Amino acid sequence: EIDSSFICVGNPDEKYSCLASARKGLFLDAEGSSKAYQESKLVSEGTIRCNSCHLIVPKRSQRCRECSQYRKILNAMLFRISGKEDADADRSNPSSHTNYRYLNTPEKSQ
Repeated sequence: EIDSSFICVGNPDEKYSCLASARKGLFLDAEGSSKAYQESKLVSEGTIRCNSCHLIVPKRSQRCRECSQYRKILNAMLFRISGKEDADADRSNPSSHTNYRYLNTPEKSQ
């Protein structure tokens, strides 16, 4: 049975690296307790692994159920970050409807 098992890949996607670097490799929940971490010991390229990861998965699986569930949270984090960047870029757009008093000095000169 061990021969047919593999190590869970976690979430090694490059798109999550900005999340890991911003959090110094540690992902905390709202209460401040650790939920996931970035590790590179078991997987050569590094991955984000849920604290409750089973590490061993059957041959037909890429990642354990817990890491698959945490992947949804990582995608939501990315979505929120991309939304903030879009909002900041859109605010300085000359055709935006942002009130003049909410613009910072460089944006007012545009």
